Amino acid sequence: MKKMNAAILAFALCLALTGCTGSPKQEETLSESEQQAIGESLASEIDQMVGDITAAETPEGSEEGSEAAETEAPDADYETDAEEGDTAAAESVSNSLTGMDIAVPVPLMYTGEDPYMQTVFDWMEKEPASYYEDGAYFIPAPVIFYTDDSDPADIRIFGDFQVFKYDLEGENLLCKSGGSHPGLLHLKKSEEAGTGYEAVSFEAVADGSDMDESMKEIFGKAPAEAGDLTALFSTAHDDGTYENVRKEFIKMYADQVPFTITSYQDEGWDPVMIGD
Repeated sequence: MKKMNAAILAFALCLALTGCTGSPKQEETLSESEQQAIGESLASEIDQMVGDITAAETPEGSEEGSEAAETEAPDADYETDAEEGDTAAAESVSNSLTGMDIAVPVPLMYTGEDPYMQTVFDWMEKEPASYYEDGAYFIPAPVIFYTDDSDPADIRIFGDFQVFKYDLEGENLLCKSGGSHPGLLHLKKSEEAGTGYEAVSFEAVADGSDMDESMKEIFGKAPAEAGDLTALFSTAHDDGTYENVRKEFIKMYADQVPFTITSYQDEGWDPVMIGD
């Protein structure tokens, strides 16, 4: 029906615009006034035809030209990734779409007062965090024991540069991989770096049976005023320092992203609420 209407309109427009009202011989004998009269008549007929076609194709009960008549309603039987009854998947989708913001992993931006921490974050993302594949969300948790910035060309940061990578399940960060990286990070002042400082090198404490000796050697490079950093490394796990640092940076991350994070969790353990 629509193809036929389109053909009729095309033919009528041809008649009106070019004066094709008959054979070439007839067209040559028409006067200017006759051609004008025929054109006006055809224009009137075209208007009537358009009205008839519009009325025939407009659904009953809808207003002609209305947006509702021109827009087709979406099919109610659409598919969703979350199966009916899959509450966890539904919550994850809901959380990801809250406020039309997708839960896309973004780097943690340091908002505290330590002038070197953002450089530490950036280095950790490029170096130790790159060794871990599982987990979409990287939230560093470096535990800093001592910082020696007496020499701007060699700023020395002694600490345990902990890596944690998570997947987001609903509003909970589930830890998928991570590890401890104690050692000495060397920075230098740099006008070209966005943070004002640049990571130069890292002296990593050895693993396994060589760990104690390696830690004494590397942490022993700190000035005397730093105290016994090896002993501090041992006690920091027991006094809650490590867990407090981890929760602090997760809270910082939760304040920056457009989606909701209320807890984090290690495999086999209960979730930890970041608001506690």
